[in-house]
Amino acid sequence: MSSDDLPSELAKLIQPFTDEQQVSGPQRVLMTVYEMVTEISAHTFEEERMIRFMARTLMGHFGVLQILILTRDEQGRFRRAFAEGVDVPEEIHTTPEDLKGLTDMSRAAVIVDKDCWLFAPLTHETGLKAITSLSHVDSYGRSTIEGAILLGEKVSGAEYTIEDRRLLFLAGRILAISLHNCRLFAKSITDELTLVFRREYLLSRIEEELRMGEDAVTSILWVDMDNLKRINDTAGHLTGDEALRRVAAILKACVRPGDVVGRYGGDEFVLLLPLCKKENAVSIAEKIRADVAKCKLPGGLDMSVSIGVASAPEDAKSREQLLDKADQAVYFAKALGRNKVSTTQPLGALQTKQLSGSQPLHRLTQGIRALGLSLTADAVQRVTVLLLAAGVENIRLSALAVSNVEDCELRFDNHLTMEACRQMEETLKAIPGVFEVRLRPGENSYVRFQAGQ
Repeated sequence: MSSDDLPSELAKLIQPFTDEQQVSGPQRVLMTVYEMVTEISAHTFEEERMIRFMARTLMGHFGVLQILILTRDEQGRFRRAFAEGVDVPEEIHTTPEDLKGLTDMSRAAVIVDKDCWLFAPLTHETGLKAITSLSHVDSYGRSTIEGAILLGEKVSGAEYTIEDRRLLFLAGRILAISLHNCRLFAKSITDELTLVFRREYLLSRIEEELRMGEDAVTSILWVDMDNLKRINDTAGHLTGDEALRRVAAILKACVRPGDVVGRYGGDEFVLLLPLCKKENAVSIAEKIRADVAKCKLPGGLDMSVSIGVASAPEDAKSREQLLDKADQAVYFAKALGRNKVSTTQPLGALQTKQLSGSQPLHRLTQGIRALGLSLTADAVQRVTVLLLAAGVENIRLSALAVSNVEDCELRFDNHLTMEACRQMEETLKAIPGVFEVRLRPGENSYVRFQAGQ
């Protein structure tokens, strides 16, 4: 390994140890620590895993039974990130007042660097012995303290040597930089408003899970808020933002460790559930739906969500197909009246329903293609499934008398209520390819499609 391959700050610190002939036992151990932590931070960005790894490595190397690692949270407070053999509260209050009388109480402590003084009182309270800060230099040349590592007495009874202090100093810098990079990465993949993952990261994780093969069942939930526009219009966008945050919090509370919650866009969320069969995914979806329905916004406003469930490889094998199936299931849930959970509805299950008196759905699909409507076939098929689910009868397909052969319409007898018509109109207008919807109770209604819409 060459120092040219390392970040400049670390390269300066470990320059004396990069020659293989000069590396002795302690330095070789710490070089291994550096390489492993760098590998973890570059590929997994799991903060807890990095901290646990560093703690176990230092305990083994120095031969201690006590260790405490503190990290700073977003509010600037130091919190217990890892503790072994020592009992301390989760939040550590370290203020300038704590420094009073520090000289007397910290004489027994092994202070590795100047930033350690802030944590020296803890050695008096806990009996810990050696301290190194987790500090790094930012791009502006400022030293930033991310936390500290405190070690207990060596089991052997030996004192901490100058060499030990050097190794502990380097360990603190390595962990500080790795934590800093981890948090930067976390911010880059996290939606700022809802604190769930961004769409790009979500999609990459779905792709990774599907590569596991057909033996690994993967389910996704497509969660669509039913009334966010109404909330924005009646209570304002700040309340709408609060609605998004509350739904996101419910989603995170309902999933299992290892599941991924992401904001797909606007008022839509997608949940990735690895190794989860469809029936189990439906159970999770039902809990989410029920919890959201119980939630009240300021002013007593209600919320609800419609959820579509799809599983691979049962419903689809590719990421795009799986998302499309879940999206179709959401449309189906909304057609059933919203605040519902729906699985993918295979078209074959609707083959027996009649259209125009004698045309089953597969005949309609053939008619779509016979008219040359390849670009709008998917939209026509989606709308038809939703209309059938709502109990609409006598659906008729025809091409519009316009120059573009891709334009067509569905006409049907409408026996829905006014409220059901309003909800259905909103759902149908959101389908790509639909450009005009007219639903009137007791009247002949239609949905028109246009290529490129």
